[in-house]
Amino acid sequence: MSSTKRPLRSTKPRARNTRRGVTVVARGPKGEETFQGRSAIAADGVNSAIAASLGMNEARAVFMPRVGGQDLIMTGVECPVRDAGSSHLSWTVPDLPGGRFMLDPRDGDRWQVGGDLEAVRQHPVYGAWFRNARLLYPTAFSATVRTANLNPVAGRVIAIGDAASPIETWVQGAMACGYQAAKAQAREINGQPGYAGYVAWWRQAFYFCDPGYFRRIVAHHTLTWNKMCTNEEVDYICRAVKGYKTPG
Repeated sequence: MSSTKRPLRSTKPRARNTRRGVTVVARGPKGEETFQGRSAIAADGVNSAIAASLGMNEARAVFMPRVGGQDLIMTGVECPVRDAGSSHLSWTVPDLPGGRFMLDPRDGDRWQVGGDLEAVRQHPVYGAWFRNARLLYPTAFSATVRTANLNPVAGRVIAIGDAASPIETWVQGAMACGYQAAKAQAREINGQPGYAGYVAWWRQAFYFCDPGYFRRIVAHHTLTWNKMCTNEEVDYICRAVKGYKTPG
């Protein structure tokens, strides 16, 4: 893509399909920059301004109008889960404020911690994990939760990963989306159909594209467990499904 720079504005990133390709406008430290290319991939997260500018959210129902909170980036967390890698770790503990806490491993010894940290520190089991932990800095998040975008293609732009999903696609899912989208656009550039294949792959690759996803999540999500179960009941459920594999 070629680019030009303009003075900084207070506008959001946006994209526009043109006769010859795609124009994308984005902001940076030095001002507003315009990129032009034959195609583009929108990978700017769950609050994707690129997807919104192309009207890609208009057919998506809003499930939660605003979800937000604060996480903490810490070092020295002594989590006993080995080889966590890029996994998102979540514990359902109904007697904790909020009902659960989360851990995400970052680079090196850094962890992203979500939940009521002071309450977790007082917990007889989990408190020891944080006895030597040190806060580096806080971080905040905010998002509108929508149903999945079942047609994440607008002209020559493909919205991938969180830009088209109701929840995170996580690291592995995001990488798969990028790979599949790049293949699809390479086919289109070479005069072969590629977008329809990406849409078909997207719909079968992620469980949240199933029309009944939100009905099931309301009934079975861990947030519902927090409201309905005790610690002992959650432990029983976990023991009952340990080692269970989905048929097929």
